[in-house]
Amino acid sequence: YVFVYPATSDSPGEVVLAGPAEPWAEDSFGRPIGVESETPIVQLEDLAAAMRVFPPGQPLDQLVGCSIDPTREGLARMQSYLKRLGTVNPQGTDGDIVRGLRESLGPQTVTVQGVSPHTHFAQVLVEADYRMKLIGIGLEKPPVRMSTWIDLTSSGSVAKNALQRWFFTPNYECLRVSEDDLAIELVGEGVKLIGATAHYVTADLDEGPIITQDVRPVSHLDAPEDMVIVGRDIERDVLSAAVKAHVDEKVFLVTDRTVVFA
Repeated sequence: YVFVYPATSDSPGEVVLAGPAEPWAEDSFGRPIGVESETPIVQLEDLAAAMRVFPPGQPLDQLVGCSIDPTREGLARMQSYLKRLGTVNPQGTDGDIVRGLRESLGPQTVTVQGVSPHTHFAQVLVEADYRMKLIGIGLEKPPVRMSTWIDLTSSGSVAKNALQRWFFTPNYECLRVSEDDLAIELVGEGVKLIGATAHYVTADLDEGPIITQDVRPVSHLDAPEDMVIVGRDIERDVLSAAVKAHVDEKVFLVTDRTVVFA
């Protein structure tokens, strides 16, 4: 729970957090987690950093996020590597190709939006993005049941090397707010996944190599008919982007996996 006590002429305002507690300790990576639940704990500095993003009187559409992107030089080197490799029956094992892509792409640029990059909040944000990528290629065990890129690898699957992507958007149904906006209860999960994908057609429905994906936020305030409209819009935009990338010859197939240049 979060309780807000407004400031008065006699005393400053306060924000009080209340809820279940447990002993905590640092894991092998130095992250504070609950001893019993093994889940991350709420840190006051993260809450303060999040609240500073939305100060009173400021726009409510401020975006908070991060991105891990390759450099132009890295993309050029990788494109040169792919041309040498060839787009049809490239030589080398999957491991060789992945290693070549990694070495040619080189270090990437990390950007943080909406919050100071010097905060612990930003550090957690970037680490979450990085760890999702590790989960996608099977280098980290996911905390919930999902198929990783490695799980999908099989000799009989056309899309065995198609890369998966997950998008997280806030789930506002997890917030219960009092009529005076001075008390908030947090329930359930804080995020949900939503998005649209365009991929090449294969004999297996929805399993072809992915070309592009996108995401749009929805909440419990959206009516079902509104969600249908949003779904149609995002599918149209994703399909249009995928067709354009294909026509512009910016999509390379590497062992049934797509590499798409911006």
